[in-house]
Amino acid sequence: MPHDFVERAVHAFPQDSRAWAELLCLSAWADKVRSGRFEEANQKLALARDIGATLHSQSGESLLADTVTAIDRADAHARDSLVKAYAAYMEGRLLIRARKVAEAKLKLEASRGLFQSANSPMALVAQYYIANTAMDSGDDEQAWHLFSTIRREAPDRYASLIAQIAWQEGFILARRGRVHEALERTLSAVAGFARLGERLYQSQAEISAAAALAFLGRSADAWKLRRSIFEFVSRSGDDILFEHALNTAARGELKEQHPDVAEALIEVELTRKTTSPRLRLDALLCRLQAMPANEIAAGAGTLRQAASNIVDPSLREEALDDIRLAEASAIRERNPALATQLTSQTIAFRTARANVLALPAAYVERARTLRLLRRENEAITDLEWAVREIEQERQTITRDDFRDSFGWNAATAYGELFDIRAERGEYGEAFAVAERGRAYRIVEQLTRSNAAGVAPPRTAEEMRTRIPRGVVVVELSALSNRLVILALDSRGLRPYVVKVSAEQIASERDALLGAIARRDASATDPAATRLYDQVIAPLASQFASVEELVIVPDEATTAIPFAALKNSLTNRYLVEDFVLTVAPSAATYAQTMSRAHHPPDGTGALVVGDPAFEQTLFPDLERLPQAEREARQIAAMYPGVNIRLGAAASRSSVVAALEAVDVVDIASHAVANERDSSLSAILLAPGADGDGLLYVRDIAALRLARAPVVVLAGCHTASTGRNAASVGSLATAFLAAGARTVIGTLWNVDDDVAADMSIALHSAMRRGESPSAALRNVQLQMLRSDDARKRFLHSWAAIQTYGSSH
Repeated sequence: MPHDFVERAVHAFPQDSRAWAELLCLSAWADKVRSGRFEEANQKLALARDIGATLHSQSGESLLADTVTAIDRADAHARDSLVKAYAAYMEGRLLIRARKVAEAKLKLEASRGLFQSANSPMALVAQYYIANTAMDSGDDEQAWHLFSTIRREAPDRYASLIAQIAWQEGFILARRGRVHEALERTLSAVAGFARLGERLYQSQAEISAAAALAFLGRSADAWKLRRSIFEFVSRSGDDILFEHALNTAARGELKEQHPDVAEALIEVELTRKTTSPRLRLDALLCRLQAMPANEIAAGAGTLRQAASNIVDPSLREEALDDIRLAEASAIRERNPALATQLTSQTIAFRTARANVLALPAAYVERARTLRLLRRENEAITDLEWAVREIEQERQTITRDDFRDSFGWNAATAYGELFDIRAERGEYGEAFAVAERGRAYRIVEQLTRSNAAGVAPPRTAEEMRTRIPRGVVVVELSALSNRLVILALDSRGLRPYVVKVSAEQIASERDALLGAIARRDASATDPAATRLYDQVIAPLASQFASVEELVIVPDEATTAIPFAALKNSLTNRYLVEDFVLTVAPSAATYAQTMSRAHHPPDGTGALVVGDPAFEQTLFPDLERLPQAEREARQIAAMYPGVNIRLGAAASRSSVVAALEAVDVVDIASHAVANERDSSLSAILLAPGADGDGLLYVRDIAALRLARAPVVVLAGCHTASTGRNAASVGSLATAFLAAGARTVIGTLWNVDDDVAADMSIALHSAMRRGESPSAALRNVQLQMLRSDDARKRFLHSWAAIQTYGSSH
């Protein structure tokens, strides 16, 4: 083949040229040698040599050139090994394509050994595909080990292989929930492929990177990548890649709650011809989620027609079933009888298929319809079944973090059952339902770690006996048409119902938070007063002799800074009248109280300040010089202290120290993920174990036997995401790990103010004050300070106590 033709081909199609030569051309060389057709073999080798040299001159990519050199230098014995190696390698690659993973691994391992014996860099490529078989088998640990070995051994000139490894490592990190690190690896792969001109791989990696950016709430950055992706794939003629890009973007927009954008993307996807019935099914189901309810019924016929064109009968029936359930939901108000019939058909279909995971959603939908028909007992039966099935299925999941977030409809099932019980005036049953639905993972883990084996309280009566005198537990449940407040103290349970919707409360909450963020003093008091009137004022008759409020918020109320709510009659903030504690559930409060010993003896303290976090992952964040001052002053208060500053504050050293102390203070940056709280993380220094991010799931998996008091002085350490997991923030993750009390923040606080607060807080605790009382006193001091910055809500109201008050 003429050299100028090879040059043009490699320039236009570097990825295809390299991949073809590495696999097909050199495998053909081996076949020709084995069959004694040496002249043809030499022609194949010459072509591979020419392509390799051209790749090296154009981009520096040298693996193919070095592979040919290994063949040229091989003696007879080594050449024989290489011929056998390529035969085994080709078989292994074909077996991967046929999804025969175990057989593929054996062939690839054989080829790797033969390549190594002949000093061919193809041993690294064989190992890359062995790692892929490990990933396909679910063994990410083995895959990661193999990829890491290749990265250590491969020279920089093997740029495509290095980029492919970074891409695969990104997948593994994403599956582990380490999305920040996954994004960094994937963007590294994108950059590597871009430098080589391997545009197809670049676009595929960009699709992964855009999904990660959207998942982390960086929508603008995600769309910058998507524009590049769409421009390339629309020209490429690769329909499957184009549909994959559209589908991924549409699902990202649905999660961002932009159904109009999602539906537009899906419409483009569905107009294209596809060879993948699974992609088409996924697009149809995505369209269902994007459609407004009033359009689903009218469009159901069109959707059924589209679904009927799916060739695979199993996929077709699943699509039709999902359409049926969506139609039932859409017509529920207008035609409840037909909606009941449709949901019953769905329940029968999913039961017949033993689709246990999808059944609760159908039962919840039928229960909603039965309520409209005044068939409340039947509705309760359906909801109890849904909740019971969710709880049983959750127990079959071995990983705590997966079990915690299992079942998108779990919160809906608990909420519906609570609603109907409360509507019937069955407040004891309603309280028990709320407790079942909140903080179940924290309750489970604290129960397991309780050496005495004390069971958590399940009912209001059991809980009543665990509440100290002078304390009222206030459980909030904001429903679509009312707020139900269940107040429980040592005397019993009292219900209060306020005619305000969850939407109204969320609106007032956002108004208050917005005014605080703007530092708009003229707007904060009115907003704080309105929320006080809705959430606190109804309980006023119960406040005689009350010293402490333990508030158990729900999704609508969890971000409220309760200390800042203001009584218009007395012109006093709530923190001026009560010690305040927030708990994920009443049972969590009871369990953390049972672990409290007051005061902490101070013989074991961990103080972390200004970790030298990986700034390439978070280029917009700067170091925290005030945090080092804070850490040194706090450390000086404790007789036995492990202080970790800068590069010494690595993730591994902090985790190792956490389990042996009874006081913890971490003054560092934290990143909160509003979509999925499991992706929120504390930024520590990188080390041998990775990039230094300590995620919610990492914290919750710890076992803090000494039940420490934990002060999280970073920003947003108590912020929760939109997912329904019971471990909803960094603060509650420490509770799940065994901390008895956690002090966390709802928003960003100025570094110097946060440092002064933390120092004053530890000072108060060292004097013998309980964490909740110490925090209250510090907040009151700030409220009455001569410094205007400290007096404003933005500075003192962000911090709350979680778990036990002692």
